[in-house]
Amino acid sequence: MQHPRHLAGDACFLKTLFPHLAELDVQTVADHGTYVLIKATTKRSVAACPGCGTLSSRIHGRYRRLLQDLPAGGRPLLIALTVRRLRCDNSSCRVRTFAEPLGGVARPHARATSPLRRMLELLALALAARAGARLMAMLGVTVSRDTLIRLIRALPDPEFGQV
Repeated sequence: MQHPRHLAGDACFLKTLFPHLAELDVQTVADHGTYVLIKATTKRSVAACPGCGTLSSRIHGRYRRLLQDLPAGGRPLLIALTVRRLRCDNSSCRVRTFAEPLGGVARPHARATSPLRRMLELLALALAARAGARLMAMLGVTVSRDTLIRLIRALPDPEFGQV
């Protein structure tokens, strides 16, 4: 197995190439040969509770999310993101702990970043499932045809203007 090359000095250029990552604090960028791995954390010190809106900075714990992002140079780009779980200080709130929101990086529970999801939606609409999955594999993104179909079904119906 090849040892990764760490490119910490080049991490600042990511914000230019991938502006949606500006909300993250990039720790390292490692070239693993067949893919690029970015290790990052969130920058925010406080987050609002989704139940009551109270701001919290009390850390309950952390967990790691692995997100697939837009390919870089034809190679998959993975983001190992450390997300904090926070405690809600409002005793009358039904929410005790919550994960900090990721803003424009990814939706809750998502395995792909928001820009990659949008690209997959557009590709699925244009090419349909099987052909879209094949093209994405050639571009460095692993996605199944079932996922592309689910993305199409989740899109809102188009609005037609009055003629």
